[in-house]
Amino acid sequence: MATHHRVLFDERRGEDWIRVVDLFPEQHRYLHFEHSIQGVMSLVDHCAPVLEYVGVMCSGARVLKPQPSQVLIGGLGSCATLHAFNAYWKHRARIRSVESSLLVLELARRFFRLDPKDEIILGDFRSTLEDDIDQLQDLIVIDCYSSQFVPPHLLTLEFMDLLYQSLDGDGIAVFNIWSPGCNRICGAQIRTMLEVFEEVAIAACHEDDNFIVFASRRRRPDWPVKLHFKGLVYRLDVLSLRFRGYWPDYMREAGLIGDRNMLDFLRELMLQHGRT
Repeated sequence: MATHHRVLFDERRGEDWIRVVDLFPEQHRYLHFEHSIQGVMSLVDHCAPVLEYVGVMCSGARVLKPQPSQVLIGGLGSCATLHAFNAYWKHRARIRSVESSLLVLELARRFFRLDPKDEIILGDFRSTLEDDIDQLQDLIVIDCYSSQFVPPHLLTLEFMDLLYQSLDGDGIAVFNIWSPGCNRICGAQIRTMLEVFEEVAIAACHEDDNFIVFASRRRRPDWPVKLHFKGLVYRLDVLSLRFRGYWPDYMREAGLIGDRNMLDFLRELMLQHGRT
């Protein structure tokens, strides 16, 4: 069956070329920034994740925090994570999303079924956490890193400490990051998380170059062995500072990312992708 598409939005805003495109017969709606996919929504069931990494992220969040009361999502995109979480917990949890781009928020309202009742904070994610430090979260999702832009202040030891302080005792932080094959600072990112969090569990996506990292404030003897999405199985590898001998090779010599040296790490990442 032939594939065809329908363009709903196509504009250049500053340095970004932004498009919203429907793809058929898949019946998926895409949000593109330049040549990077920022999100996908199913036109058949907008609460069902399409992208693999979103599905793994949501699957793990649901297993690790089956009954949260406070949920905070960093990054809106096509609202995929928000829609999935609303399907799980809308009437049982307070779910908020933080988005730094007014344009992304406008597109979410126009094209990605953002409900006027959904609680959206327009602003910087780290600043939002700092302003809301007294409101502890059960679950925090950080989906703010893309192939086009990595906010350096959301990589650092100080940011990880802020996340830690923003979670309740059994809280979980979930990160979507690029895997070592296309991300030379991946080891430093995870090493920086482990300086603050007791343990992390990593699920590697099969089809994409994504790592989903689940970070826990406490030791968890009950980490699931695997997660599932669309019939595929994703093994969880648990790491901690206590067992450095089990660290993968890409973490052996990894340094810590701090507010003072974050630009050096970002520059290294940009050089890898041919940007200066």
